[in-house]
Parts: sequence; C-alpha cells; structure tokens
Amino acid sequence: MDLYCRCLLIGCGNIGFRYLQGINNINKRIDIYVVDKSKEAISNANILLNKCALNPLISIKYFNDISDFQEEFDLAIIATTALARVKIIEEILNKFKVKSWILEKVLAQSEKDLLKMQQFFKNNQNVWVNHPRRLMDFHKIIKKNFSEKNYTSLDVYVRGSEWGLACNAIHFIDLVSWWTKEYIKDFDASNLLNWVESKRKGFEEVYGNLSFSFDNGSNLHLMCDKGVNIFHKVEIITRDGLWEIDELNGNFVLPNKDVISGELDYLSSIVPYMFSQIIEENKCDLTNLDESINSHIKLINALTNHRKSNIKEKFINLPIT
Repeated sequence: MDLYCRCLLIGCGNIGFRYLQGINNINKRIDIYVVDKSKEAISNANILLNKCALNPLISIKYFNDISDFQEEFDLAIIATTALARVKIIEEILNKFKVKSWILEKVLAQSEKDLLKMQQFFKNNQNVWVNHPRRLMDFHKIIKKNFSEKNYTSLDVYVRGSEWGLACNAIHFIDLVSWWTKEYIKDFDASNLLNWVESKRKGFEEVYGNLSFSFDNGSNLHLMCDKGVNIFHKVEIITRDGLWEIDELNGNFVLPNKDVISGELDYLSSIVPYMFSQIIEENKCDLTNLDESINSHIKLINALTNHRKSNIKEKFINLPIT
C-alpha cells in the first residue's frame, strides 16, 4: 500500500490528542511525527491512545523537539497555545518542506504576530485554520437555511455564562463571516468588564459584552456573564423573525417554531474528512488563513484596546489562547 500521508503534529495536549484520535480512525497508511516539549504530555497521549483500538496502518513517533529528525511532510498541524505558534511555524519553515497546514486558534496574541504569520504563508494557499463548525453537518444545515433565504444582513446574539468570551469569540465571528460572506468593519469593546485569571495558568479571560459590525450590515453581539457555567445559546434576528441555535441540546429552531435536530461533532470525528479533503483533493472547507487573520486582527485589537484601558502595566501580547 502506498504511503497516504506523512504528518507532523506539534502539541499533544487536549486538542492535539483529539487529532491523534481522529487520525487513528483513518483507514489509510499515515506516518505521524508528534512533537511536544512536555514529556508528561507525550506520555499521557500515548497512554490514552493505547486504550483505543490502535490502527495498524498508523505509525506514530514521539519527539520532544523538531531537531530530532529530518523529513518532508504532506501536512503539519500546529496545536500549541497561541503564545508559541508563530515561533514554532517559523522554525518548521526553516527546517522542513511542508505541503499543507492546519493551524489551531486563537492564532496569535498580537496583530504583529498575525501579520508575521500571514507573511510566512504569502505564497502558500494550502493553509487552513480549524474553525470546525464549517465541517459539521448540523452547521452546514444551518448555513443552508440562511443561504436559501438570501438575507442581506443578520443580527446575531450569543448569550451565556462562563463560556470563555476571549478565547471562543473567534468561533462566532467566523460563523457570521461564513453565513454572510462579510468581513468585520468595526468593533465596540466599551461594555467589557475587568480581566481575570482564566482556569488555564498564564492566561486571562474577560466578561461583559463585545460587539462587531460587518461590512454589509450584519452585527454580532457576544455576551458572557460571570457565575454559574451556562452553555451559550445563539439567536439570529432576521426579516422573517427569530432563529435559535441551542448547540448543547442540538436544536435549531426556525421562526415558524419547526425544530431541526443535530449535534456538535467532536474534533476527532471530523479529522478523517478533513484529512481526506486536504490529502486527496488538495482543498479544505475550513477557513483559509487570510480570512481567519482578517477576523483575528479585529478581535485582538478589540480585546487589546480594552485591556490596555483597564490595567496599568505595559504588555505586548494579549494573554489568551
């Protein structure tokens, strides 16, 4: 059997392990090189993966540093924190030949790093950012309903408590861009509250309201309260009335109160389709890098401007991941 794919995975924490799970379910030959500076992370990933039914077609090699080997790769997946991503990409570009890339988000912690990343890939169109809802059947149905209505603009409200506004806002920005084919024009961060330490050491979160306006009239309002962990819900106001998305319970409620059922797919379950598109078809339904960077820059600027107005010390990078 011919080699299907030689893959480089940087980072095997929670998200990186989900990629490993998904790759293990692909019925093709794949050589995967997994790199993480943490020996504990590698050990945990290896233990968890061995609890699954291991795919004999998959070969996995673990390393603590990219200096330990020399290869060419069909696909590189960067599943590190945002803080390290730009540096790691630069190191990989200087050492390896890589055909295609999947980058996790938040992409970077500053506009400077986002623009640097964009420059890295100015001649490579095979770079995608993992906004996974674009690959989920449930969200494809939602988009299809909006497309059939030919709405000129949408007013979107995301409400909930403790859903991680700073690190998860980019998901909903991407959703609106995907639904409407619009880009962010402006933002309003005046109703955000104080920054606080997040559950993940070294990173921060923020509560309150953050709004974005898009270039064809759509608006996105993100509201995150402090308190009991209440899963977010999404409301979309249109000329036909209110559409509601309850991702936790898998319900999409139309203005006439009809309900379409679905579910949020785990990353591990959509990885096989993702690989198939990229390796076999040289394309992917994920967000391309330039589009995602456009959204990231507006988000990073909105959050950075607010944080600068709320703390006294100077900072370069926004501590979100």
